[in-house]
Amino acid sequence: MSSDREVEDAEARANAMFAGVQLYREYMHRCQPMIMGVIPRPELGHRDTAIQAIWTRAFAWMQSFERLNETKHIQAILAGNRALLEFTVDLVLLHTDPTNGSGWKMHHLAFSERLRAAEQMVNFYGAGNVPDVHAEAEAFIAREKASIDHMREALWPNVRNPDRWTGRNLFMDVEAADAAYGDEIRAGLGIPLAEYYRTEYRRMNWLIHSTMAGVTNLDRIFYSTAAMLALRWCQDLAMFCTRVTLTDQGFNDAIDDLNAQWRALRARRDMNYGLLVREHNVRTRPEKTE
Repeated sequence: MSSDREVEDAEARANAMFAGVQLYREYMHRCQPMIMGVIPRPELGHRDTAIQAIWTRAFAWMQSFERLNETKHIQAILAGNRALLEFTVDLVLLHTDPTNGSGWKMHHLAFSERLRAAEQMVNFYGAGNVPDVHAEAEAFIAREKASIDHMREALWPNVRNPDRWTGRNLFMDVEAADAAYGDEIRAGLGIPLAEYYRTEYRRMNWLIHSTMAGVTNLDRIFYSTAAMLALRWCQDLAMFCTRVTLTDQGFNDAIDDLNAQWRALRARRDMNYGLLVREHNVRTRPEKTE
């Protein structure tokens, strides 16, 4: 079992990593007018719109993390961490598909999911017994089912109810992203997405899903350390989403020092982290400062 001092030190490292959230959120805020100011191309409208929408969700999570600035919010932090991994995968797959095909699938998955939810609701109550408050579910099925089923057959012929717009599971999409954009992923994140998924994804789920894996026989230091690592990855994934989006929109051609900006931002994050940890050590170990 960790000592009080060890837990205090781990908490200080988590707090130092919180400081990076604001730094990265501010950078994304400065990028927002550029990213959202790009008008989707008519021939690639669904693709370009999806890229902007996913980036906006990544930015929204960074704003949320500013409020989740205590280790006790570890469950929400890990939920955001998992979402940012999925955003990264989706952005890479959209970016590396020069057609509108991926965006078209993502667009229509929304309607497939709505039909799936409506059918589940009606099946629960039984046809003709649906309460008035849910009457729109039956109306939606009557109005849209034929066209949605036709679209499902055209876009996902081998999958009746796809969970993801690709028709694959998340890990298969992670592997596809690595195959399509591996050099850039390793340069931006340090490791392939498949390695990150296999080493971290299940542990994220421990504190997101209803399971005892996230609380049974775990040292209390686990939560502070997990928060620190998750926040670091959230920052790196959110910044990678920003890099992919800006690159896709052509800003890498207009901003010669874009890579230098990203390197400087990470260096500043790491410098601030080291400074805050050292300040904590000075406060708690004054005898070692002489």
